[in-house]
Amino acid sequence: EIALFAARTAVKMKMVSIINPAPSVEIDLNEFKGIDILVPNETEAKSLLGYQQHEQMDASDLASELFDKSGASTVIITLGEQGIAAINRSKAWKFRSAGVKAVDTSGAGDVFCAALAAGIINGWEIEKSSEWACSASALSVTKPGSIPSFPTLAEVENFLKTRVR
Repeated sequence: EIALFAARTAVKMKMVSIINPAPSVEIDLNEFKGIDILVPNETEAKSLLGYQQHEQMDASDLASELFDKSGASTVIITLGEQGIAAINRSKAWKFRSAGVKAVDTSGAGDVFCAALAAGIINGWEIEKSSEWACSASALSVTKPGSIPSFPTLAEVENFLKTRVR
């Protein structure tokens, strides 16, 4: 409820609103109408749409359905080591996550959302911001802990320079 209140306040103030519905709870999809960017993980996306977790679904189809039903301007589903599937009014896109050895996935979604916001603040398009966020999140899982694993700007830039695309 607090995250939804903050997102609605951002919308009223003409600010970009990003909401991550974690942990997954029973939320009416109409609650996201007018939100700029909805960022659930795959488990949360399935829950929001009423699917069982064991149901196999294409991530792009899941993102598309959530986009259609939520009223959010952009939907980005985080998929862990598989990256992201995203859609907005003008396009759909995917990014594969960098192949890293995961040590601890705690906080990876928080890193994704923070890096996404940082990209947007820097004036980057949503696609570039989401790619950057995917890389920052991948880097974060290579260290133990949550906040101690959050990478710095320099660490993400170095990671992007050294990784093979």
